[in-house]
Amino acid sequence: LREDVILSQALSILIACFTSELSLHVSHFVKDNSDIGWIRQLEQVGFLIGWESLVSSKGKELTMLQDVKGGLETIAARYHIEIVSRSASTNDTKAFHVSLSENMIQISVHSYLFNRIRTFDTSRIGPIPIVPVLFTQGINEMQTLANVASRVSDTTGSIMQREINTDSLATVKGYWKTMISSLPPTTSSLPQAKLDIVAVNSLILKLEDAVAKTQNHSKDVDILVLSGDVVRALRGGRVTFCKSGKDRTAMSVTLEQARIVKQYENKVSNDIYDDLILENANLYRAFGARLSVAEKNVGRPLYSFNGLQLQFLPKVYRPPQSTIQDMMLSMKARDS
Repeated sequence: LREDVILSQALSILIACFTSELSLHVSHFVKDNSDIGWIRQLEQVGFLIGWESLVSSKGKELTMLQDVKGGLETIAARYHIEIVSRSASTNDTKAFHVSLSENMIQISVHSYLFNRIRTFDTSRIGPIPIVPVLFTQGINEMQTLANVASRVSDTTGSIMQREINTDSLATVKGYWKTMISSLPPTTSSLPQAKLDIVAVNSLILKLEDAVAKTQNHSKDVDILVLSGDVVRALRGGRVTFCKSGKDRTAMSVTLEQARIVKQYENKVSNDIYDDLILENANLYRAFGARLSVAEKNVGRPLYSFNGLQLQFLPKVYRPPQSTIQDMMLSMKARDS
């Protein structure tokens, strides 16, 4: 029963992520056929999906982390994806149809789109391996307590957090190695896939360094930021989660949005502590969609942090004071 609950949620997220990526790339296919390299990547290496965890390595959230780890391992071992063609009809307005069998996730697309994206004269694309990676770093006050405990000796949570990040780094490196080996020997870059080999190597080395320097008593959020950068550079899907999906997740998503905007402006990577990035992230936190998500969940357009809890969050994950609860409300209606 526990596995069924975990897989039902994880598979739903995976399918939503994959179809979103497919929709994005299909729009490029229809425009100029420039994204054919992504389909070849899926066929040769698989679909990389990065899961960013903000849950703490203590108490009930540690159990959640264990569940996610087990669920992703099961998905990688048991399931594949295939893309198939379907005949268009006037009443069929859905971009994709999804069906799930014992070990196959089948995505059907309109025949005219399928004929544009397939790389060989076949009736299906796949089976496509699923390559999930999980990077985790708790950021709230419970993680602070976990870090204090781990100063004395390694705890179950600190060991698991370190092992998860180390194993996922190895998976990313293996994925990239396989990808490189699939390129022609004389190719130094892959324009049709929009990949820069030198840049990707640099990002992976930075992530490797961040994972190696992880300390039990600190919140190494560089791991979260760099792992997201690496997955995007490898054109994988991205998932971010915490306990409730509305507070810590909102802080991470808005930070990522602000960084991506800055990257598009400057065409270079950027420092997460850049004043403009934090200013933009806080604008998204105060006036973007995330407060509406909170309101739909708990009936209040406020993040479930109080002023004291805010002090335990790393600087880049702190929302504006106007968007948080006061001490009395946060104690009365604890929901994150």
